[in-house]
Amino acid sequence: MKPIALITPVLTGLCMLLVSSCTSPRLERELKDIPLGPSFQPDNVYAEPLSPDIRRVLVFPFHTQPDNQAEAATLEKAMLPSLLSTGRFEVVTLERGEVMELAGRPTFASMDMIPPAVAARLREQWRADAVLLTDITSYRPYKPFMLGVRSRLVSLRDQEVIWACDEVYDAGNEAVEVGARRYAERYLEQEYPLQRSYSVLISPRRFAAYVAHSLYSTLPEREPQEP
Repeated sequence: MKPIALITPVLTGLCMLLVSSCTSPRLERELKDIPLGPSFQPDNVYAEPLSPDIRRVLVFPFHTQPDNQAEAATLEKAMLPSLLSTGRFEVVTLERGEVMELAGRPTFASMDMIPPAVAARLREQWRADAVLLTDITSYRPYKPFMLGVRSRLVSLRDQEVIWACDEVYDAGNEAVEVGARRYAERYLEQEYPLQRSYSVLISPRRFAAYVAHSLYSTLPEREPQEP
C-alpha cells in the first residue's frame, strides 16, 4: 500500500505539469491581451458648467491644412458618434457649403472669433446656442498612430468659451495605448479575428473614435436648475 500511496501524488504532479505546459501559451496570450497600467487622461482642458440655455450646438467642419481636408472629413465622421453619445446637448453638423453660404468661408479654426453678424444668423436660422470649432493639429495615419485635436465650445450669445481642449494622442505613449485598448474592450463590438483590444491600434478610424471618446468625456456637465 505504501508504494501506491507514494506514486499517486507523483502521477498527480506530473499530470498537472503536463496540463500547465500545454495551456501556458494560451494563458500567456490571454494575459498579454489584458491592458495593464494607467490610461492616458487629458488634462489640457478648460470647462465651465454647461448652462441650461445651451441646448443646440452647431458642429463646424473640422479645420486643418488645405491639403489634408479629406483626412479631416474622415476623422470627423469617426469622431462625431462619440460627441453624440455624450448627450450633453443637441448636435447639428454643418457641411462646408452651408458654412460658406452663411459666413463666406468653408469653416472656422478653433481659435477664430465668430463675427457678430454670422453669430446672429446662426442663432436665427438654426436656433443654435453655441458652436463647436475643431482643429486637427497633427495626424499620423500609420502605426503608431498620432492624432492632435484642439477644440472649443463657444456661446453664440456672448462669444464666451464654455469648453476648450488641446491634446495630442500618440499611440507610442504607453498610457495612450492602454487607454485605447480599454476603450476597445468596452465600446467596440468586434468579430473574430479582431476581438482583441489591439485592433484599436491597427485601425485609424477606431483610434480616432477612442480619441473622441476620451476628449468629449471632459465636456462639462449641465448646471443643476434651481427648483
